[in-house]
Amino acid sequence: MKCWILVTVQIPLELLRILFKRFRLCYTMEKQGQTFYSQMDGTGTIASSHKLYRFQTAAHLDDYHKLYAASKIEKRGQRMIEKQLIGEWTDTLASRAPVPGGGGASALGGALGAALGQMVANLTVGKKRYADVEEEMQQSLAVLGRLQTELLDLADQDAQVFAPLAAAYSMPTDTPEQKARKEQVMEERLLAASLVPLAMMEKAAQVLEILEQLEAKGSRMAISDVGVAVQFARTALTGAVMNVYINTKSMKNREKAGELNRKADRLLEEGIQKADTVYDQVRQRLQG
Repeated sequence: MKCWILVTVQIPLELLRILFKRFRLCYTMEKQGQTFYSQMDGTGTIASSHKLYRFQTAAHLDDYHKLYAASKIEKRGQRMIEKQLIGEWTDTLASRAPVPGGGGASALGGALGAALGQMVANLTVGKKRYADVEEEMQQSLAVLGRLQTELLDLADQDAQVFAPLAAAYSMPTDTPEQKARKEQVMEERLLAASLVPLAMMEKAAQVLEILEQLEAKGSRMAISDVGVAVQFARTALTGAVMNVYINTKSMKNREKAGELNRKADRLLEEGIQKADTVYDQVRQRLQG
């Protein structure tokens, strides 16, 4: 009986793994029913060793790549949200739970675009008709696989930066010292919450670069999937930028906020233009 139960559980999971490769389909909150505020210590700050919460104090936007790398969670068990089935993740998204939200959904969209791009590349490699682009398709597979994983990691991180930011709003302001401390902490955590969606936008832009190549050189049998993938990546861009804006809007350091917004604006403008161009090309091909 035990062996039979094991088989019936593992078969659908294996099918999902084949379909999405390393795609972590979705996430739900760890320890459901608990609030982020239960993680606060007596000073009103999050009692956590996550490096993610330390990167907000960077002085320059140029450091943001290093900060993103430093934000990686060291232990898998420290994740605030856990891998689950897609239906469970969307049920949590639909609920009143604080996360996942628009940021996680944007990252998931980008990951789906990367996954579809890999499908197109996989349908191209090994075919005599496309032998001249074999190496390029293999490279696209590797890069898209990495981007898919990174976008899913960013879905995790989007939830993780929300916790300390939400907690900061509840910090006491009874004394001038407390007010000053809250303002400092808010500024740090608003910056952290802005950098994660900005990273999503960069990854989505990279996905679009490869999808442009797949539209021109990938299997004609999967051209429609390139069009779908482009729309997922476009949504990741237009969705993630909302989370940049909503956080930079509240920042006291308007110079830093403007710097972040300009970077986001550039990624958005260039990404939308590329996505729409590729999508129109796909549509024209399909319409004959």
